[in-house]
Amino acid sequence: MKKVLIFGFVVFAIVYFGFGFALTSWQFILLFLLYALYAASSEGISKAWITNISEKEEIATAIGFYNSLSSVIVFPGKCSWRINMVEFGLTTMFGFSGFGALMVAGYLYSLKNKI
Repeated sequence: MKKVLIFGFVVFAIVYFGFGFALTSWQFILLFLLYALYAASSEGISKAWITNISEKEEIATAIGFYNSLSSVIVFPGKCSWRINMVEFGLTTMFGFSGFGALMVAGYLYSLKNKI
């Protein structure tokens, strides 16, 4: 699971770096197809990981907390992304998102235990 999750975040980074520089419609289509690869390799795996590390009677609570926390964090991030995009430009903001995904992939790679 760890390798697939890291792979997903690396693909996410590539896609977001690509969105910052894409100029033609075929480039956007290719990037959206790659984004689907990211979604397929991270959505289910992250929930499976939570299931594996949670106590059996706490699995539903853990997944609910994960989804809630994700929503709480993503909302202000998306709001500030729009404001910063106007200030710094589209390429910078996509690059910032891609860099963040690479940081997450690096952190997961550095974990000693298997997830």
